[in-house]
Amino acid sequence: MRLISCFLSAETLFNSEITTTETEAVMIQVMDLYGRVITSKTQLSNPGRNIVRLDATTETAGVYIIMLQAGETRVQKRLVVAK
Repeated sequence: MRLISCFLSAETLFNSEITTTETEAVMIQVMDLYGRVITSKTQLSNPGRNIVRLDATTETAGVYIIMLQAGETRVQKRLVVAK
């Protein structure tokens, strides 16, 4: 699994583009800088590029960590939300 990009769209959704080599369950978590889980979702991804969307309409502006995990692979990236 490889995280390609994370961005906040105009519709206030966390969008993450990931690439996987096989069909696998991917757990997605958005955490604040204190490590508190803001939102969490598990999604089945297919081989190739996948888009993961999480609602961010209730989140305040700030810095968040998005964490994706598939099996033993874990990827984290910082996400800045400006409203």
